[in-house]
Amino acid sequence: MTTPAPQPAPELLAIQALWHPEAVRNPYPGYERVRALSSGGVLSVPEWNATFMSGHAANSALLRSPAVRSGSMIAQAPGDTEAMRLLKPMMLFHDGAGHARLRGLVQAAFTPRVVAEQRELVRAMLAELLKALPREAETDLVAGLAAPLPARVIMHMLGLHGDDEARFIRWTQSVADLLGGADQSAELMARIETDASEMREYFRGWPTSCGPLPARGC
Repeated sequence: MTTPAPQPAPELLAIQALWHPEAVRNPYPGYERVRALSSGGVLSVPEWNATFMSGHAANSALLRSPAVRSGSMIAQAPGDTEAMRLLKPMMLFHDGAGHARLRGLVQAAFTPRVVAEQRELVRAMLAELLKALPREAETDLVAGLAAPLPARVIMHMLGLHGDDEARFIRWTQSVADLLGGADQSAELMARIETDASEMREYFRGWPTSCGPLPARGC
């Protein structure tokens, strides 16, 4: 007689369901299931040796705590892959002095004065994207507007254009897929590895004379 395999806890199943493709398109029922299982916005997940924060008050307190370390997760991630080598230097995964150093490198590009100077450019890009949306059928505002607008603004700040634009959009999608974790298929991971390798090689090839935010044509 065989012993049936233990069933995952309802808390784990509810959290895992948030990464299902259907939940990505409509996450709100999944959020409600997680909130119903949590206590004060806090849900323990012993299978992952983790705690899932689902409430605004709990997350607000967590993000303001000096004891929180955002870099520990990526530092302990297994595998020496191109994707991990791409993520580990990112400011998102650094704390303390390391985070402050990286933030200081990009802070000058996002001062109120610089942002104000970009206002008309952003408005022009927004108008162009709105004009391209279909008028006589339903449209995906994330794919047609919310996703490309910030990508185009950042590409302009970096001096990317032409073939660089399509390449940059593909790379950022791969990074989003990696961070989102919705699909860990072999095909997706192979694409992410290729894009991560290309991205690291591309930006390492920038001439140092171009400054901290160089353009290809500088």
